[in-house]
Amino acid sequence: MANLSDQEVQKSIHDFVSEARQCAQRGNGFAAMSTIFNVVLAVSEAVNGRQRNKVLFSAFVPELTDKASWMVTPVAAPTDDVIVNILNNIRNGMAHALSLPENIALVNTIAAARQMANAEPNNYFVSTTDFVDVVEATVAKLRQTYPTAQFDPSGSNRGPAAGRTIKI
Repeated sequence: MANLSDQEVQKSIHDFVSEARQCAQRGNGFAAMSTIFNVVLAVSEAVNGRQRNKVLFSAFVPELTDKASWMVTPVAAPTDDVIVNILNNIRNGMAHALSLPENIALVNTIAAARQMANAEPNNYFVSTTDFVDVVEATVAKLRQTYPTAQFDPSGSNRGPAAGRTIKI
């Protein structure tokens, strides 16, 4: 089973981060966040075991190397719980009909987020390019902290439903 420090795993993570960065730079926030969330959830799952997405976000957010440079919020310093809820709401919004909650917007840069926040001070603005950079730095930190965290692509460690085939 591959672990977080394996060269092949590092290359895959790098490829996803690069794709997410390219999407963000082209202004495609949905594709950027969808791609980078794969990294966040896979790395968090490797470190914390198979969990629901919100639990995986809850485990990843405290590890973020920077919680402020990629988001403009109506509050001075959002708590980890607020950040978890925002990321989970973005992920759920994209997974279910590609829609975000009305008070969350994806933008290219933190400068654009700050500009928009002046007009809409009660909303959350996530800079996709800056978020990708923070996720990349966080994964590097986690690779140092948990080099033997294992990825389980077979699904054998995925709880009571592991290995079951659901017929439709």
